[in-house]
Amino acid sequence: MLIACPSCGKHFRPKGAKAGKRYRCSRCRAVFRLVPGGEGSVGRLKVLIAEESALFCQRLAELLAAEPFEVTTCRDGAAALAAAEKLCPDLLLLDVALPGMPGFQLCEKLKEDPRYAGLKIVLIASTYDETRYRRPPVSLYGADAYIERHRIAEELLPMLHRLMDHQPRADARQERETASQS
Repeated sequence: MLIACPSCGKHFRPKGAKAGKRYRCSRCRAVFRLVPGGEGSVGRLKVLIAEESALFCQRLAELLAAEPFEVTTCRDGAAALAAAEKLCPDLLLLDVALPGMPGFQLCEKLKEDPRYAGLKIVLIASTYDETRYRRPPVSLYGADAYIERHRIAEELLPMLHRLMDHQPRADARQERETASQS
């Protein structure tokens, strides 16, 4: 079970999590009691995968199946934009070379919209060059992270957990859902 600190929003997965048990947050040191379905417990995180290849989407969904992620896939940029507006995902795995609307353009568009302020975006690229200069995510059209396709098996899950630990998920998602309904 994935739980979140009610004070700072940090996510963690304690062994043997039980309702009524007390926990201390490793980030802010707050002590809280886990309440079933309460603010300390966290549901599945919504992940949207935007990738042209159905096989690649299936493999990513299988990789994420054992994690606390609710996965939705789409195959082009326009569908990804519509899905983001409808689903209010917590995380978007975005291929940079999507048909319809390129991933870079979609990333820029979502990051400019205040409704998606808490949305984490990971750009996925097919390029492989060990000698190339690695740019920080800030220079990648607002993306929070970047991963090359051949590194996904080893690096994606740790990257996603690292990204999601820094997001106060419940408040950000609730604000996006409220804004998209109006």
